[in-house]
Amino acid sequence: MAREDAPTPLTFVIPGEPVAAPGPAAAAPGAGLAAEGPPLRGLRRGAVRVGLVRDGRPAQRLQAVPGRDVVVLHLAGGPTLVLHPETARDLMRAQAPAAGEPDSPVTAGGADEVAVPTELRWPGLEAAGVATRGVPRGFLGNVLLRLVEIVSGPADDLLQDWLAGTVGAQVDAQVREAVYALDAEQLPPLKDATPVAGTMPPAPGGGPTLVLVHGTFSTTEGTFAGLWNSHPQRVRALFQHYRGAVYALDHATLRRSPVENALTLVRATAPGTRLHLLTHSRGGL
Repeated sequence: MAREDAPTPLTFVIPGEPVAAPGPAAAAPGAGLAAEGPPLRGLRRGAVRVGLVRDGRPAQRLQAVPGRDVVVLHLAGGPTLVLHPETARDLMRAQAPAAGEPDSPVTAGGADEVAVPTELRWPGLEAAGVATRGVPRGFLGNVLLRLVEIVSGPADDLLQDWLAGTVGAQVDAQVREAVYALDAEQLPPLKDATPVAGTMPPAPGGGPTLVLVHGTFSTTEGTFAGLWNSHPQRVRALFQHYRGAVYALDHATLRRSPVENALTLVRATAPGTRLHLLTHSRGGL
């Protein structure tokens, strides 16, 4: 008899064909398909190559236990998502066909069954609470699923490995960690810009200096470009208020701690400077 406090397994109903038998995940990354970054450590409990269900063949069912397993979604032409089972469930259930499109090729038969579509859409990611705000444009979007895997961990250890490896390398490579002077008229990617040499110059008249600090998965341009694009007059008023002393801290968010990020800013700040910070998400730490 199952313990009362044991987590309820979730069953993912997936259109496609099984492509991997259970075994050590590290021995067969991506179930024979090219995988980005190091493989997850752990036990692969099953994998399905996503596709249309033909000739009346049944959909495949993969079971994931919250707290033990992670759901690994390989996106066609894109990154790999490693999710807690409950997050994967919410993501799948948030998907809805666009007007005029057919429903999902598979259906779920119970409260603990989750129908997996062949395509993920950005609105679905946001509705599911998957971290998308500040994610670089093109990192995700309307994409096809090519492979779904269930890997046992424990789940938190697997997620930490993945963040430190595959995603950490990809996301943190977007930035060159430094402080940059900003322009009131445009906010381009800062990676190829020239950072502040030494420390930021004192603000005119001894006033405060404003520094923008972006959030996880992102860059200054990725987090704040909407402000420049949609509210240029407000941006100019901001620069006028700070008399041009407006800067940004571009920083790595997955392979650096918030303390290390803060030290990057401290080293670029002259003693006695008064800082005002405009932050988003992790930037507030």
